[in-house]
Amino acid sequence: LLHVVDLAKYHEFDIYPIAVDLREVKKVMQGRLGRWAAKQSNELSGVKAVVEIGGAHAQIIEAAQELNADLIIMSSHGHTHWKEALIGTTAERVVRHATCPVLVVRSPKTKSNGKKK
Repeated sequence: LLHVVDLAKYHEFDIYPIAVDLREVKKVMQGRLGRWAAKQSNELSGVKAVVEIGGAHAQIIEAAQELNADLIIMSSHGHTHWKEALIGTTAERVVRHATCPVLVVRSPKTKSNGKKK
């Protein structure tokens, strides 16, 4: 499992510059992802939880290449900007540049307008 702390998401609104301690964000996300992975151990074996900092699509593609992945499975929210209405910028970039097949899954908890049910 890979979660990328994407710097662009922290600076989406330039109105209020926020000082973010990325080491702390990474630590919190590593804990959350690790706990989730541990809960899935009955259904999934050998799951490793990894958190990286950087551009999401680049980190996903790099991790897949390093692992010699057969398939990338990722979610897409498709609700951040109107340009991302189809499958989202990150998912689209991964689909275009990955060297293996990519399965993009839309969250079942998201309505067509991008708001949570």
